[in-house]
Amino acid sequence: MYHVDAKHDGLGKFRRLSGADRYVLEQRARVLTEAWDERWRRRAMLDQHSDELLRHLPDFEAKKAHAARLANEAQRTVASLRNILLKGLEAAPFRMETLYDYRIFPERRPVLPIDQDAPPEPDRSDPSFTIKEEYDVVGEFWAIWLPRVRRKRDEAARSRSEAAQQRYDLARRSWLEAKHEIARLNASAMAMFEVALDEWWERAQDYVKQQRDENAQIDRFRLRYAQGKPDAVIEFQDAVLSHAQYPDIFPMRWEMGFDAESDSLIVDYELPSAEDLPTLKAVKYDVLQDSFEQGYFSQAEISQLYDAAIYQTCLRVLHDVFAADEADVIDSITFNGWVSFIDKVHGKPARACIISVQATKAEIAQTDLSAVDPKACFKTLKGVAGANLADMTALVPIAPLKKLDDSLMPANDMAQGVAAGRLSTQQGQERNQ
Repeated sequence: MYHVDAKHDGLGKFRRLSGADRYVLEQRARVLTEAWDERWRRRAMLDQHSDELLRHLPDFEAKKAHAARLANEAQRTVASLRNILLKGLEAAPFRMETLYDYRIFPERRPVLPIDQDAPPEPDRSDPSFTIKEEYDVVGEFWAIWLPRVRRKRDEAARSRSEAAQQRYDLARRSWLEAKHEIARLNASAMAMFEVALDEWWERAQDYVKQQRDENAQIDRFRLRYAQGKPDAVIEFQDAVLSHAQYPDIFPMRWEMGFDAESDSLIVDYELPSAEDLPTLKAVKYDVLQDSFEQGYFSQAEISQLYDAAIYQTCLRVLHDVFAADEADVIDSITFNGWVSFIDKVHGKPARACIISVQATKAEIAQTDLSAVDPKACFKTLKGVAGANLADMTALVPIAPLKKLDDSLMPANDMAQGVAAGRLSTQQGQERNQ
């Protein structure tokens, strides 16, 4: 068994995934972290937008807006508990294709260098390379009559002409050197680009080949699932349940067993206790008292909300598993809902199965889950549960998960890092840090 730890600091999520195939496990971790990243991005955008609005409001309006924000968050939390089943029905079923890696080669292709332009060739007619002789009447007069003055004038003119020529020759030599240097740099850059391009292409080909080879592992995993191999069925369905989004109070922890002879899957699913449910109902800002007033759900309302959330969760797990079973290897599912809670009679930690139901794929397919009353549907499926789920009434599961021993361990216990001695079982765990 291999293990991969997936973590998201922003959401406070942690999961240790386990599986027999390392690459399949890595792909499951990738899919899970990508889903977490998208979830965090949306949450951060909403928070940023809300904070921007509050910053631009005066103190009085900001407090009113803050109260409204808290009230909306409380309402959204309650709505998420009441819409667990609907959210699952609206979501696309988890598919095996999700585990394939179709990402493009992440390294950017080398950029074709742009040739540097050589500087313009010096122009011999440029004023800096020529001399402008001004006619001097007096100088010409003395040059005519005095040979010494004429010789001195001619020597000065020749000296200026030679200096101008030297300036031009120097500028041309510098230009030729710069031209040759730029040509050399351009050629060097092109040669380096061609080498880098060849190396990049080689790495890209290696990446595609490795990706193809690794995706072939998913093909083999898919075949093993289609053959009804227990480890493959459990590992894929663990990914299915991991991909589902539930309210934050859900432990997202479960244990599974698959019987290939009867094509039956057993899921021991960890549920939140009634004490985990939010109690905040509304928030108002009292202008006169300059204080926030909070309203809370009654115990009866909490019990009603808890019943609705748990019955919906039961049906949603059945739906999610069957919807993802494209190979049609699972004929029936037994859902056993377990809760860890504080026994109010003895004041000690306790754990009990409070809900259990067994359903076939045909029964779920013939039921319009979007229109049913979850509790009534549960009873139609001959599920067993206490009259009031919030009472934590313990019951015997319809089909218990077979174990080598009677000990109960949290799935993927971090202290052990291995499965808790189960036959053909796979555990999934997610907890808030």
